[in-house]
This record gives sequence, structure tokens and C-alpha cells, in this order.
Amino acid sequence: TQQWESLQMQLDAHRPDMANLSKPLEMTTPVVLLTGFLGAGKTTLLVDLLTSPPANVTIRAIVNDVGSLPFDPSLIATNAELQVELTNGCVCCQSTENLALSLDHAAANADLVVLEASGVADPYALAQVIEARPAVHLDRIVSVVDAVAIQRLLEDPYTAALAEQQLVAAHVVILAKTDRLPSSEQELVIASISELVPGRPVVCSSTAQPASHALLE
Repeated sequence: TQQWESLQMQLDAHRPDMANLSKPLEMTTPVVLLTGFLGAGKTTLLVDLLTSPPANVTIRAIVNDVGSLPFDPSLIATNAELQVELTNGCVCCQSTENLALSLDHAAANADLVVLEASGVADPYALAQVIEARPAVHLDRIVSVVDAVAIQRLLEDPYTAALAEQQLVAAHVVILAKTDRLPSSEQELVIASISELVPGRPVVCSSTAQPASHALLE
């Protein structure tokens, strides 16, 4: 789409000179950028991914507030002030320092980094930060939307611009909390999203069965 062609041009403009990269692009650590308004369901998806990751995959996640992540205590190997380490090797860290430095730190010895953005973050600006770091590259942007609230957000003049921006920037849209809507209303919401961002996959996710696989596929 034209939106993605424009975004790719912006990202390419911010990527360092390839000749100066410390390692080839294909050897850099992929980053999944997880966006969505506060309460959309980002944390539920991230916790599900970190506690049940694919086999032989080490994941590092950067989030705004580790203290709010409801991990099962039996899964925690160490619990430091700024970091939660799980017994499967996955780690969550607070983004308390410069984001660029946090990305470099998280990328070390990781197969994948998930960056959970704040609810009001600009996905384009964060994508540019990711692409400017030689140790990582942007793998995909995933936008999580609340199935019950998304129409209101898109119609509210105070939130519409950012809600639309988060959708347009996404490779994949996860429609969360679908268990709170009847099937007929789900279809209407999916149709509305598909009309706004044609061609984007829309993956349904419920509270009981989070579609965390969509962060990777």
C-alpha cells in the first residue's frame, strides 16, 4: 500500500550506512513493535508469549511497567527491581533508560525483542528508533485493538487520529477481547478495520485464548 511504501522510505532514511554495520542485517535481532491504546490487551498477549514461547527461542521484552505484569511466581527465576527473568530464559525489562540503549541491551543474546509501546506512542517514531540501531531491525508492527472500544476511539475527535495511525502503521491487527462481543458485532468491527486498512490481516483474540502467535507469524 502507499502508506507502507511511504513508511519504508522513512525507515530507510534513518537506517545507518550499511557499510558501517557491525554485522549484516540478516544477523541483527528482529524487533516486534507492539502498539495499542491503554487497556487494549497488549499486556495479556505479551505475558502469554513470554510464559509459553516457541521452543528454543529466547525473547527479551521492553515494557513500560514490569510491576504490572501478572506473572505466575513459579515461572520467575529472579525478580530484580527493573527486570523479571523467567525460568524459560525470557526476560522483561523496564524502559527506564534511553530507548536506543534499551534496545541494544535487550538484543544481546536474544532471538527476538518485543517492544511494548505506551498507549499514546507514535508507531512511526518508534520504528525509526529501531531501524537506526545497528544491532536490531524492525520485524513487524502489531496493533492491538479492543473489540469493544475501537469504534468509539475511531469516532472520538480526541483519539481518532492516533487510533487510525496505530492501525495504518501495523503489519498485523489483533482484535482483542472478542469474547465480549457477539459474532455479528465482531464481523462489523472487522469489516470497519478492513475498510480502513485493506490487506492487513485481522486476528481475533479472546481473554481466555490470547492470539500471541500473531506476534511471530
